[in-house]
Amino acid sequence: MVFIDLLIMFFALAVMTEAGTRLAISVMSQGSPLLGISRGIVYAMAPVSGVMIAIAQLINLYEDFTGIDLNKKETD
Repeated sequence: MVFIDLLIMFFALAVMTEAGTRLAISVMSQGSPLLGISRGIVYAMAPVSGVMIAIAQLINLYEDFTGIDLNKKETD
């Protein structure tokens, strides 16, 4: 599980965040005729998603190493 979590985190950081940021910056000056906004804003969702996935994978790695389930709900 740790290997899979690290692999997903690497993909999220390297591909989605790094490459997504470069893509969003490179098309910032181009407009989207249908939406009426910059294509860079639309493509900025890739790096934002990459950061969120990386955070989720950090939580998964913490759970893998400690054995504590952070999503477990306590019942009274």
